[in-house]
Amino acid sequence: MLLRSARELPEGEDWAVEPKWDGFRCLAHLGEDTRLLSRRGKDLSPFLPELGRLHRSVPTPVVLDAELVAVREGAPSLGALRRRVFSGRRPEPEVTVMLVAFDLLVLGGRDVPGLPYERRRRILEGLGIEGPGMQLTLSCPSWEGPALFAATRDQGLEGVVAKRLGSPYRPGVRSRDWVKVKHFHTEQFAVGGWLPDQEGGLQAILLGRRVQEDLVYAGAVAYGFSRPDLQRQLEPLSVPAPVLIGGPPTARPARPEIGVRVRYQSLTEDGRVRGATVVGVARLNIGSGGRRHRSASGRRGGASPPVGTPRFARAPTGIG
Repeated sequence: MLLRSARELPEGEDWAVEPKWDGFRCLAHLGEDTRLLSRRGKDLSPFLPELGRLHRSVPTPVVLDAELVAVREGAPSLGALRRRVFSGRRPEPEVTVMLVAFDLLVLGGRDVPGLPYERRRRILEGLGIEGPGMQLTLSCPSWEGPALFAATRDQGLEGVVAKRLGSPYRPGVRSRDWVKVKHFHTEQFAVGGWLPDQEGGLQAILLGRRVQEDLVYAGAVAYGFSRPDLQRQLEPLSVPAPVLIGGPPTARPARPEIGVRVRYQSLTEDGRVRGATVVGVARLNIGSGGRRHRSASGRRGGASPPVGTPRFARAPTGIG
């Protein structure tokens, strides 16, 4: 069962609210052994041997809908989980990988998706699945949803999920009975270049964040602006040397005279935006008071964004 996006929590008493974990969705088959299958059916169990005995934590064979989560310093780390699963790296001492269960599909060989969510949740709670490497996610009544939403922001979680109490589980269906409300952040960046597509057009702009005297690469954004319009503004600003420290080698550098306001979901461990959209574009006021920027190699180049805040226009809704 898939989630629909919403800007606000739904109203009414026929909803429960859960934290939204930032990890990998999986189906946990816990019977004679433990198999953790991704949404595409890939068995992730060999990459996570520390979770190989989860089947011993349940009193009867079950199939759980769950999230694989890597926790570092009390907060989920999607980067750490990706390194384990995609790169096959050894466990990191400061990272704990766990399974967070939130729904039940099979109980003792019996399919239960037709039961209402409220009933499936009570069965889950009765299984006593808490143990090493696995826990049952929190579920709150609807009137506690705003407080849970605020708490997830403070704890670095992705947001919350609201589920209608009477809803059945419909595999593969993106239903209005399950809605996600995510946290977003807004920050201003300088544009230090762009990534070209195969035809030479603009594929994405590159963001720079001021760190002392340098502009450090903060990720790429491809949404929320007119690509042809922004490319026309950036091409006259092209420079031969990289402007951003840590930027991709295939980038086309540009003097950072254009600023953008970006709405993003979260930052990666190396400070790059995730789930980002441009919500404002401005020509930065580079005057006599502006500082000169240094290229990533240390050579001084054109003007860089001043400390002051630029005036932003709303970004065009179309994407070229």
